[in-house]
Amino acid sequence: MYSNPSTHDLLTSVAAFLRDTCGPALTGRDAFLARVAANAVEIAAREAEQGPAATAFEHQALENLLGRTGDVKALRHALCEAIRSGTHTNDHPGLLPTLEQLAAQRVAIEQPSYASLSRAGG
Repeated sequence: MYSNPSTHDLLTSVAAFLRDTCGPALTGRDAFLARVAANAVEIAAREAEQGPAATAFEHQALENLLGRTGDVKALRHALCEAIRSGTHTNDHPGLLPTLEQLAAQRVAIEQPSYASLSRAGG
């Protein structure tokens, strides 16, 4: 049976081409831009692979913290307002561990080689 390559596989291949084939053949600004492009494509590949699960976790975590339902964007806004108003402080059950886990998930997608990621649970 024939199966199409996944979005992650396609993006990873493009990133490898930019980094391993194009980059070494270029100099100066063009070599730099090839590395930037490869990094951007790798972020997109990780987002395609990990993003849906990270968003689903965030959605559930925000609903749990706020005690209400809604879309992720509205829940993010509501949590910011709750923190700003003092309704949710550092002492709010689960707030800091949840925020730490959400940040670690984003860093795992956007900058997985970040040195402190393993300490943050990513």
